[in-house]
Amino acid sequence: MPFEFTEEQKMLCKLVRKLALEKVAPGADNREQKQEYPWDMAEILSKQGLFAVSFPEQYGGRSGGLVGHCIIVEEISRVCNNTGAMLSLTALASSSIVAGGNDEQKKKYLSKLTQGEPGCFALTEPRGGYDATHLESTAVFKNGEYVLNGTKIFASQFDVAKTVVIGSPIIGSSLNFLLKMFGRRLIAYIVHSNPWILKIGFRILAPLYTRDRRWPEMIGRDLSQTTLESFLMSIASLRCTDLRKQLPQIKIPAMGMYGDKDVVVSPQQWKPMLDGIPHARVERFHHAGHFIMLDEPQKFRETLLDFLE
Repeated sequence: MPFEFTEEQKMLCKLVRKLALEKVAPGADNREQKQEYPWDMAEILSKQGLFAVSFPEQYGGRSGGLVGHCIIVEEISRVCNNTGAMLSLTALASSSIVAGGNDEQKKKYLSKLTQGEPGCFALTEPRGGYDATHLESTAVFKNGEYVLNGTKIFASQFDVAKTVVIGSPIIGSSLNFLLKMFGRRLIAYIVHSNPWILKIGFRILAPLYTRDRRWPEMIGRDLSQTTLESFLMSIASLRCTDLRKQLPQIKIPAMGMYGDKDVVVSPQQWKPMLDGIPHARVERFHHAGHFIMLDEPQKFRETLLDFLE
């Protein structure tokens, strides 16, 4: 079947190639070596409206379609793969919203993504890989909110804008005694091989961890999808964690969210975070345990949205 660019597409190709050679090619090798998000390139491409080419006009796009997007990515990638990948990944996140989002979501998020704000796309899972037909993560609408459960092993471009830490141990020794014991192979084997131990234990201890009655069912479902090795390694790696030396490397906006009644991780973990990242924002939830999103959902949502937006 014959295929030929329209006059508009030929003009787009010519303009983007000129821009790529003059603005993107210089410094391309340095950007590749640094392996960092090319913020300077994002600003240049955004001013030229290149993020918006493939999307509908009513959401800030230019209705150039998939062919228009491919022309841009090809010409940019010709001189800098780093910058071309940035365009592709942001478009991947945007196209998912175009395909599956409602009108309110499209108006809210596409207006930002078409202006060059980084888009994050998380598909890959431990067992299903890139196969979108075998995803195990779930999003269940319940009591007016979506409850997300599952595991992702890649989240492209998640780390380029802002960082949020929720109840995570900065120092592994802050884990409670029982959790540390689960990181030992014999105990992990016994517990993982006898799920009834976990079910009974979760129901007995649930009031200590969270006020949300759904928690035992949720955590049980998550653990049923793991292997013994992953269960063991995740706890063992947490036990050996000490992130204090790495924290000063975080220069982007960061926020830590901690429950004062946490019995899983020491609620004082906000202190080493603030010591290592002086510019970090720390939010303490006085009436919440480890699962602050379950104990104080309204405050959690408002705080998170305030920081991210």
